[in-house]
Amino acid sequence: MEPAVHQGSAIVVEPVDPGELRVGDLVSMRVGPDRAVFTHRIVRIVEGADGLRLETKGDANAAPDPVLVPASAVIGRVMLTISVIGYVIAALSTSTGLLLAGGLAGVLLALILLLEGAETGASSRRRSPGAASLPERA
Repeated sequence: MEPAVHQGSAIVVEPVDPGELRVGDLVSMRVGPDRAVFTHRIVRIVEGADGLRLETKGDANAAPDPVLVPASAVIGRVMLTISVIGYVIAALSTSTGLLLAGGLAGVLLALILLLEGAETGASSRRRSPGAASLPERA
């Protein structure tokens, strides 16, 4: 969907009533026998005996999609795109990605604890021996 949605982006869709769909809307839909999810732009809306059908096209594609999609296949209209986060989500959906993220979190936690310990030790060495004594009573 370049240039509107960059590769690796995550999208947020909002459910939409089929009657509110307009030409130019960017929509996600489930199509085909395997119910794959696609995000394409509506280029034409056709009203037929069996309801609304949409002609869609990927922005980077030269021609519209070969089959009209029933409006009922639309999951929702794209409301927000977040660049690069799609790669992170894809990585975290694998066991290797989860292990890597957990390991990275563990290393960062260990570093924080080590730095806090070093800072605490340094501040206790900076105090002079007499600084901790109580004031004399009169």
